[in-house]
Amino acid sequence: MLTLTKVTLAVSNAPQALANSATPVCKVIIQAKAGNSASVFVGPSNVSSTNKTGYELVTPPAASVNFPFVLEGKAGNDIDISQLYVVGTSGDIVNMLTYTY
Repeated sequence: MLTLTKVTLAVSNAPQALANSATPVCKVIIQAKAGNSASVFVGPSNVSSTNKTGYELVTPPAASVNFPFVLEGKAGNDIDISQLYVVGTSGDIVNMLTYTY
């Protein structure tokens, strides 16, 4: 059975994990909220908005559609989202959609 879970996360200026404990998913989609004050970065625990490391989610104007970050595992190789981190301007928002079987 396919399960979809949507989570809204408040971003911090320090890297924060997408989950507090091991959370395997087959697909994760992360999108910065339109109208955020700055870009959000997705990556490993050392992701940095200062050094612009990781994958940059550029913040579009409030009325625009933005492109998401999509990561999909192969059969039997799920993605542990507790190993993915986001960092950006404190108070900005990302939406995350996860797929599990």
